[in-house]
Formats: sequence, C-alpha cells, structure tokens
Amino acid sequence: MPGFLRLLVVIFVVALLPYNSSQAAQAFSRSQAFGDWVLNCTKDNDPNVKSTERCSLQQKLITDKGDRLVVINIIKIPDVKEKLALFTLPLGFYIPDGVEITIDSGKPRRLLIAYCVQVGCVAQISLEKKLFKQMSAGKKLKVRLVTHNRAKKLEFIMSLKGISAGIKAVN
Repeated sequence: MPGFLRLLVVIFVVALLPYNSSQAAQAFSRSQAFGDWVLNCTKDNDPNVKSTERCSLQQKLITDKGDRLVVINIIKIPDVKEKLALFTLPLGFYIPDGVEITIDSGKPRRLLIAYCVQVGCVAQISLEKKLFKQMSAGKKLKVRLVTHNRAKKLEFIMSLKGISAGIKAVN
C-alpha cells in the first residue's frame, strides 16, 4: 500500500506543476521541444536529497483566450516499468460516463479518473507497449467526454507529432 500512496502523491504533484509556476520556476532545469510536445525537467533543490532530474512530456490545448482545455503530462514513476499519461481535464463533465481517448481511427480506450481539484479533473492511463506503439505511429489523439448535463459530447484533438522521441526522453 505505501507504493500506491506514493504513486498518488507523485501524480497529484506532477498534475499541479503547470499551475504552480512559482514553485516550478525554482526547480526548473531545462526544456526541450519534441514536435508538438515539450519536455520539462526539474531538479530537486533539497540539499539532503541526491540531485535527481525528473522530466515530464507535456502538451497543452488552450483556447484563443488562453483558457486551458486539456493538458497531457507523461511521467515516469519510480519503481514502475511503464510511464504514465495524466490528462488534466476541465471541470463540468459527466464523470460516470468517463473519458475516452482514441488514436487516429483506432479503438477507444477508457481512462481512469483519479481525482478532481480546483484546476480540473485528472484522468490517467499506463503507457504499456501496445499503447506506446500506437501513439508513436499515430497522428492524432482524440479526448472525448460528455458535459455534466449529458447534453453535449466534447472531443478535443491533440497532435502526436514528436511523441515517440519525447516519451523516450522522459526519465
């Protein structure tokens, strides 16, 4: 159980990194573009901890007004083989219907909704080999959800350009 709790804490902290810019700026070490994705890395500033760089691959979908619609963070959890994709989604969707992702015209996959906070809800999926290969070969990732009143289905389209090399760079 301690490993599961540690995973939840890591997921929570990483999902909030894009929104807590003052803390993120203190530990920021580098950034690198991979197609339409950006690798953001930070270093632990605690002098009692061996300096370790942690990176996440990110893509944001924002409106013309600068409002965030979807943020995808791909992270590596210590002691876990597969990397994890975290989707920060807008509030106001119907949680029981869940969230689905589709790569190009492939089969939809349901995401696990981990939690919701003021900035949005976080859904996740493990990037096992088959999914990694599909994403690497794909062009578009569609994120689908239903509004809270079930009146409207929303579909957000994200680019997969550069994701293969970007995921390989996540440590």
